[in-house]
Amino acid sequence: MRDKGVILLFTSRSQTLTSERQSMLSAIGKRNRLAQFRVHKIASGIRMFESVLFPQQFIRIDDGACDMMVLQLDTVNDRF
Repeated sequence: MRDKGVILLFTSRSQTLTSERQSMLSAIGKRNRLAQFRVHKIASGIRMFESVLFPQQFIRIDDGACDMMVLQLDTVNDRF
């Protein structure tokens, strides 16, 4: 995945992950701008996915669960 590229994350052939509202993530969304995420390369092999419609809202995957978190990207870069 290219840094700064925009992707859709599909959960099935007809559904995508979408940022329904600020800090809310749905796995039954349609293919539209709510389903677009910008790729950010943080370090080698580490990527973060930022909502295109809700800047600074990132997908978080932790222990098999997936949700949205609000984060300043520059603070993430400081950690790596």
